[in-house]
Order: sequence, then C-alpha cells, then structure tokens
Amino acid sequence: MTEKEKNVLTQELWALTVLDLDATRHSFEIMQRMLKCVMKDPEKEMTPNKRKVIEEIGLQWRFVKVLHENLAAVAERLGRAELVPAVPELVICDGLWDTGDGGSSDGLYEVNDKIADFQSAMQDCVSKLQEVCA
Repeated sequence: MTEKEKNVLTQELWALTVLDLDATRHSFEIMQRMLKCVMKDPEKEMTPNKRKVIEEIGLQWRFVKVLHENLAAVAERLGRAELVPAVPELVICDGLWDTGDGGSSDGLYEVNDKIADFQSAMQDCVSKLQEVCA
C-alpha cells in the first residue's frame, strides 16, 4: 500500500471519528429527551414524546451501523477486518418504555448502553487501524 493510500485511509478514519462524536453528542440529546419524558409524561402511556425518543434512538442506531459498515470497509482495505467489532442485536420498539414492576424503563437504558458500548468498541478499532496506517 502506498503512502498516499495510507493517508487517504487515515483521513477516512478521522472522518469516522468525527461522525462518531456527532453520534455521541446526539445520544446525550436523546438522553435529555428521555429524562424529560420520565419526569413529565404519564408512566404507563405511550405519548408522542416517548415515541419521538424511540424514533430518535432508531435513527441513531441506523447511523451507527452505517459508520460500522464504513469502518469495516476501511479495515478490509488494510487487511485487518478481524479488528472490527460485531454488531450487537438490538430491538428498538415502543416496548422499551415498559416499566414493569420496577417502575423504570430498564430496556431503554440497556439499549442506550449497548449503543454506547458498541461505539466505544468502534473507536478502539479506529485507533488500532490508525496505528496500522502510521
């Protein structure tokens, strides 16, 4: 691989990092909306605000999976596909707001945590791939 090709891949990896940071920022915005819903909306009722949160999480998850596809493509070009983390199985639906007997929407928080953990694993992969390009 030429230096020019490595430079292009390094730039792609930095672009993925920046886009991932945007996804993380958006994740915090979603969490703020979630907390507002928990504080203001009726617990057992699916409100438009709660549905909007689910839609936002779904959009964020699709965006993160696209970043993953791009990361996998870069890793493949570097011959290091084994570094790319596996995509977790997530079900994003209105049922995440179900509080059950505990009174909290554990499913909703678990999905957010899984997305955050996946993003962290992807950033670790980006760092390793940047080392390969160096």
